[in-house]
Amino acid sequence: MSLGNQVQEMAATLRDCLMTELALRDNAPAETCLIPGEDGREFLSIGLSEDRCCSGFAWVRVAGVSPVIPPVGATIDGCGVDTWQLDLEMGVARCAPTGDQFSGPSCDQWAESFTQVQSDAEAMRAALCCLRPQVESGRSFPTGWQPFGPTGGCTGGIMGVSIQLDNCDCDN
Repeated sequence: MSLGNQVQEMAATLRDCLMTELALRDNAPAETCLIPGEDGREFLSIGLSEDRCCSGFAWVRVAGVSPVIPPVGATIDGCGVDTWQLDLEMGVARCAPTGDQFSGPSCDQWAESFTQVQSDAEAMRAALCCLRPQVESGRSFPTGWQPFGPTGGCTGGIMGVSIQLDNCDCDN
């Protein structure tokens, strides 16, 4: 299988795992998409009449693909790259609480938002457990979970995973 096909397959598998894990919890996001680009949060504001945060928006994107440098003394054949590192990012965005014309959000509203964001973070960790047995090399390593928001009225978190792909795909 070509490197490009492996990248697409792993991204789609992680999306499916994330969608499944989010569906097992209360208040699943309306959408869980594969997206291109350098920052999934940019997709929250595309469109004039849709608010993806408030309906819940989850995503998986390719954050990078890079060759793994072989160890010193290794035999280098062909193109010299037989192992690649695929970095995937998943994220979940929710509507940040709002107050009214007289005051900001209450502590109870913030606590509810906190609970939802942490539930989404747990779904991301579970999605990584779902993905791992499907990684042919058996080598996948999560990155840290990072919160974002409430700038722009959205809050949530992002988590990544690095996957080792064994493949010499010099032509693609």
